[in-house]
Amino acid sequence: MEGTMSGKIELSPRIIEQIREGKAILFLGAGASYGCTSADGEKKALTGLQLGQALADKFLGGNRRSESLAKIADYATVDSSILDVQTFIKGVFESIDPLEFHKLIPRFKWRAIVTTNYDRVIEKAYEKSPTRMQNPFVIIQDGDMRALEDAANAVPIFKIHGCISRASDTNVPLIIANEQYAKYRNGRGRLIDAFTEMAKDHPVIFCGYEIADPHIAQIMFSLENGFQDRPSYAAINPRFDSHDSRYWSRYKLEAISATFEEFLTHIDGAITPASRVLGSMLTREAGPLSKWLKPGLTPSQNLAAIMGGRIVHVHQEMMVENPNPLNFYRGDSATWAPISNDFDFGRAVTTQMLANLKVSGNDPKFVLLKGHAGSGKSVALRRTAWELSGPSFNSLVFFCDTSLKGVKDVIEELFEITSERIFIVVDNALFDAVNLNDCYVAAKRKGVPVTFVVAVRTNEWNSTNGTMKLIPAEEYTLGDLSQDEAEMLCLLLEEHNCLGELKHLSHGERIQTLMSDHERQLLVTLHEATYGADLRKILRDEYRNITPLEAQVLYLDICSLHRLNVPVRAGLVSRMSGTNFIQFEERFFSPLEKVVSAYSDWRSKDFAYKTRHTEIAQIVFDEAFPLPIDKANQLARILSSLNSDYSSDAEAASRILKGRVIADEFADRSLAERIFEAAEQAGIDQSFVYQQRALFELKHPGGSAVRALKFIDLALGAIKGAGGSIHHTKAVVLRDLARAEDVDSALAVRYQENALAELKDNGLLKTSYGVVTYCEVLIDQVKVRVERGGQSGHPLSEEVAVRKMSELERNISEGLQRWPDDSYLVNLRSALFTIMNEHPQALLMLRKAFIKTPANEFVALRLSRQLMDSENPVSVLEAKEILRTAIKQNANSKALNFQLARLLIRESEIANAAEISKLLRRSYTDGDTHFEAQFVSARHEFLYGSRERANQIYTQLNSGPVPNVSPTEKRGMVRNEEGLPHFFEGTIKTLKGDYGFVDCASLGAVIFLTRSEMKSGSWTHLRLGDSLKFKVAFSYRGPCCVDALV
Repeated sequence: MEGTMSGKIELSPRIIEQIREGKAILFLGAGASYGCTSADGEKKALTGLQLGQALADKFLGGNRRSESLAKIADYATVDSSILDVQTFIKGVFESIDPLEFHKLIPRFKWRAIVTTNYDRVIEKAYEKSPTRMQNPFVIIQDGDMRALEDAANAVPIFKIHGCISRASDTNVPLIIANEQYAKYRNGRGRLIDAFTEMAKDHPVIFCGYEIADPHIAQIMFSLENGFQDRPSYAAINPRFDSHDSRYWSRYKLEAISATFEEFLTHIDGAITPASRVLGSMLTREAGPLSKWLKPGLTPSQNLAAIMGGRIVHVHQEMMVENPNPLNFYRGDSATWAPISNDFDFGRAVTTQMLANLKVSGNDPKFVLLKGHAGSGKSVALRRTAWELSGPSFNSLVFFCDTSLKGVKDVIEELFEITSERIFIVVDNALFDAVNLNDCYVAAKRKGVPVTFVVAVRTNEWNSTNGTMKLIPAEEYTLGDLSQDEAEMLCLLLEEHNCLGELKHLSHGERIQTLMSDHERQLLVTLHEATYGADLRKILRDEYRNITPLEAQVLYLDICSLHRLNVPVRAGLVSRMSGTNFIQFEERFFSPLEKVVSAYSDWRSKDFAYKTRHTEIAQIVFDEAFPLPIDKANQLARILSSLNSDYSSDAEAASRILKGRVIADEFADRSLAERIFEAAEQAGIDQSFVYQQRALFELKHPGGSAVRALKFIDLALGAIKGAGGSIHHTKAVVLRDLARAEDVDSALAVRYQENALAELKDNGLLKTSYGVVTYCEVLIDQVKVRVERGGQSGHPLSEEVAVRKMSELERNISEGLQRWPDDSYLVNLRSALFTIMNEHPQALLMLRKAFIKTPANEFVALRLSRQLMDSENPVSVLEAKEILRTAIKQNANSKALNFQLARLLIRESEIANAAEISKLLRRSYTDGDTHFEAQFVSARHEFLYGSRERANQIYTQLNSGPVPNVSPTEKRGMVRNEEGLPHFFEGTIKTLKGDYGFVDCASLGAVIFLTRSEMKSGSWTHLRLGDSLKFKVAFSYRGPCCVDALV
């Protein structure tokens, strides 16, 4: 019977339960490998004493055999080298195999395995167990743990003394000699911290150790601080007696007299296989997913792990929390209980989305829901997922509010085992935009029928500027409360007794109060209407009234991190406040019940905390720390506790340490220094910290470009990987050094040339920000050159000036083709025009250069553009002749053909239509990055040429992202002969969500219409066949209605 004790082993029921649930940590020493041999029996696992003797024989001629292992290792490394000693140890242990009883370890799920052994016995035990419950993930030094989040169904194996698999690495050596023991944390500090965090909330079972071992005793006693609040531990040793039991019981440690084999055999008999927590769905029922599976098919281990953490299967029978309507109406929307209990009110946008989500075919689909922070997006999205999974739709639905990392690798399998369209609903979609992109692209490439329904903050989506491959098939906006929505909300507040201060008003007045605040966030409106006070005052009073004060501090710590929109790991909070998860549940759950919730975070494999909303967390943080010194102290306190091997901690560090933000917030640079120093001491990526210090120096009023250069050079010295952004920062520093008022002109040129080389040599001219900085440096050089008149008219100096102007024109022109409407490049082009306009000698130099070399396309481009932009009719004619002459020399120049086409469009697009069409077709090739030319060509073909050709171009533009441009941004307004916008008429043909199509007879086309372009009448009152009057402009998707009137 499960739980029955046998023989002399008497593990407490609590330890048994923790092992069964996969929460125990196995801590293994040399005794755990005792008896292991190589396959041929020639070698065996050595004890510490035997290993010391072997080292003495090998390196010391058999002398000092009676000394300790550490002392012998000291002598051996002096007489030989660390590498030689480690290589010898590798040879001793490399062929050692596990015994049969070791293969019992993979039959259980463990929170972690920690070992001081150098051998690979445990790893081999897992490798030889095809039915293992977890996959081994070995962690030997700092940085290894970062990939753990991506490993499917993994058990971390902490090799805290190193491993023979890295015997050639002497930077983080095996812990064997006294010197290594003294520097024990070097290169291992973060993994040791990760283990100690786990040990505060999970039982540790020590096996194969003499507890008297000084190093193990050190580890043991390091875990004893606050041991009363941690779980009970156990130690397994066949030599334990009653004295050991009495002594260790004082420290909540069960001393069990048994061998490691006896312990494993005992728990294997005491815990039935059926009751063990499985790390894979391969050997358990698929639960609610089973109804979707094709006969005989089950999810792979990798898919099961993904579904067990990163995406949640949404179904009507899923377990939900106890509902709390008051918490829900005051911002706690990140659970399913309010949805399953119908606490939310029907939003028109949800109804529209659901009506349009019934699709057929195998094409992937991307549906976007936008709204401002606190507008109710999360609730609307969860309601959509819930309804899709319900009887009306009966769809296979998954939900994600973190990261879709790894989902692209299993999405095809999920379709193969279900043959169903998959709905993946993603909240806070831009939190990890890269993996959302990857999933969508993978689905398109593999032809998997997936509908992604995602919610984003409007401002964040707009700021992506088309850099993502995500082009929504449908786009919805969560707007203000309608009269009907306010009515439904009011009825729900009345039903659940959550009116607060609204109870003093009549029903009609309540609705009016909610409607009167409709332009503010729904989150704010509900708080202020029900509390009858300003939200900041409400949250400030709520914070101050939390008791005990320890709970107040804990709440503030959680707010300080959750405002950054990152998971707040329980282990991190434990390091900051000394409060582990057990203490939180026992002491602080009640006082913080209404403001903090806990959940299991799949990434860190840890519990995590969150407040009701990131906006609330930010307000509490701001109100609690009004003074810069208090804010700096809190940020330093957070940074000193972060473990950057966890992605959430690393993300928190990156958001706290923005050099420009710190420069804005802290006038006192000593406070900023405090923050940066805390980050350095915590082991945050040094290259990143130094880079942010450099940016701080550039931005802060008391900063210094010289100090910035020192920090950026330190960053480059500490860099791991490509480090493109750091090279870019160095170029910015050099640019600013060259701009200093007191800098010598020759030194300034050297700084500028080094900045250009830094960008060019490190591939940064492939990025928009790299090209912008490159052009900024060039424009500085051009300005100096033209102001000096080409260095007094010397031919070589004029040649340098012309080359710099040509290079600048080339980079701006090519940049605007690749990143149309990049505001920085547009402004640089304008600045260049101004500089040249103010210095006529610059135009003279270009004219002379063009006469000399008419084949130089960028001289022709700069000269013609300067003349075109002057808007002088004579100059424009000259520009036209320059371009025609240059094209004769460079018929295939895309840039020259495009510039002449733009000039002719200005002159008369109708009269020059045929030539413009020909020039534009030579301005790009299909699939290249000349997006601006493609856009202009598509517009021109639609209006004056081939509709078929226009549609081909729009299809090409929609096949991927256009950087720095929203795919829905409208430009190229159709104008009449007087240059005024032309009004068209049409009738509504289609309405769908926030968009529709208008049949325009005069254009002979159906024109796209969005809700935001309705300037009169109500969108909700529009009907098919209604007549509209509108202007026409163009996006990268095609023609669009603008300023529509009923």
